[in-house]
Amino acid sequence: MAAVTSITTLDYVATMLDEDVELLEAIVSNDDNLTYGNIISVYTGPMRPSPR
Repeated sequence: MAAVTSITTLDYVATMLDEDVELLEAIVSNDDNLTYGNIISVYTGPMRPSPR
């Protein structure tokens, strides 16, 4: 299995693609997204996402 060599924020990807960050967040958070476990979610601050 390959090791993770880099991590990029959705904000940075949205800037590179000239896309709306909310659209990318919706795509990534969709359960039908075929990312094969390659998405790492990091939440900071007082709010936590509800468990799935």
